[in-house]
Amino acid sequence: MFWASSRTSASPASSSCPDVALKQASGYALRTRPLGEADLIVDFYTREHGRVRAVAKSARRIKSRFGSAFEPFTRSRIVYFQRDKDDLGRVSSCELERSYFEALGRPEEATLAAYLA
Repeated sequence: MFWASSRTSASPASSSCPDVALKQASGYALRTRPLGEADLIVDFYTREHGRVRAVAKSARRIKSRFGSAFEPFTRSRIVYFQRDKDDLGRVSSCELERSYFEALGRPEEATLAAYLA
């Protein structure tokens, strides 16, 4: 009977947990930077949330689930977790919507895209 009464009370750990929001957005990959051995820090620009910086776990591995979704100037559908006041989120999934690889092969357009980013 003792354990039943302790279960009904609110634990102090549950009240101090930070709120983590799951967010979805369509955005353009602007820049990637390595983080550790297998992770990437990815900068996206989205209409809904502006500039988003998040960590993609195991994105630099050969069999990465993200594929080429983090190449510069690709449009992707991003699902990520982010705390309210935390600048760095965590990418849960990323699906490639459109790649501009062919267009960026021309120097004029690649320069313009880099300038606008």
